[in-house]
Amino acid sequence: MTVDIPSQVATPAEPRKRRPFLLLILFLPVAIFFLDRIEVPHPWIYGPEASAAKVEKVPESRRWVVTHGYGALSAQTLDLSDIPARADALPDGLEHAYYDGAAHHQRVEFDNINGWVENIKLNIPEFYWVLFFDGIMRAVTIKYAEEPSRVLTWAENISQLSGADDLVNGIRIGLQQAHGKDMPAAIRIAAAYPETMHPMLYEELGWRVGDEEALVVARWEEYAALIPTPARCSFAEGMVRGRILWHMGEEQQWWSAVASFRGGIPKQCIRAVDSGIAEAILIAVGDRPEVRTQEADQLPAGDIRDKVLKIMARRLEQTTNTDRPAPDTRRTY
Repeated sequence: MTVDIPSQVATPAEPRKRRPFLLLILFLPVAIFFLDRIEVPHPWIYGPEASAAKVEKVPESRRWVVTHGYGALSAQTLDLSDIPARADALPDGLEHAYYDGAAHHQRVEFDNINGWVENIKLNIPEFYWVLFFDGIMRAVTIKYAEEPSRVLTWAENISQLSGADDLVNGIRIGLQQAHGKDMPAAIRIAAAYPETMHPMLYEELGWRVGDEEALVVARWEEYAALIPTPARCSFAEGMVRGRILWHMGEEQQWWSAVASFRGGIPKQCIRAVDSGIAEAILIAVGDRPEVRTQEADQLPAGDIRDKVLKIMARRLEQTTNTDRPAPDTRRTY
């Protein structure tokens, strides 16, 4: 016999269907609480203005790295056309960190590279194009780092398509990310690239050592023995840059660690160390003069501080026409 069940009477299955919804209601406040505790705003959850407000809550010394991570998430989850609005909403001085993070985590369409370059030019402000062209080379190098000729062929092709003259910045980041976990191997691979690239390649590898380890002269000496002589000071520069940025991220004073390293490094590398100090401050504070001064005040008054301030002023002047980091990529010490 068939029995009709009135529509207003719940069947045994209906309460079970409601449970996921009830659980969501119960745990939503908890989820929101923990999401708010995460420093990097996720673009799927926070709009441009809410993301900017979240970044402003972060301590000054950590804003650059949080903004860089925010840019990376944006590139991984949004279309390129959505990037500028989020950059524009950020506090002044953080645009570079955001665009740099987005550029080096863009979802490159390698099967339509011509179209992708045009997509960058269509959607990204021209001032930041070069960061995205570097980002293409980062992705290429991660895949083919052990084949320098192949990487260099890609670099030549991207240069022709984009108009960018020099894409070594993307190559150095790709090499470090692909092989930096095995530093002796990364040093060996870097040596196979043109000598003109060595200062940049080894400076980036030095950054990884400084970021992950203590700033110790003996550690530099261990790796320097494997590095071509003209680029050894560049490796020291990178170690200093990496360690200062690590200290800043931990909201710690950094000068005492750098002073000890600077006092034990060979004299011919002192200028490289001072360059690493300047580069770290510029990366962390961007074009915010008051914060730049605050960080530079950790340096003792006199010759060292004057040198670092001059290096920063020169680098800032060199970025007038492009937002690419502007060390002298051909220098030796």
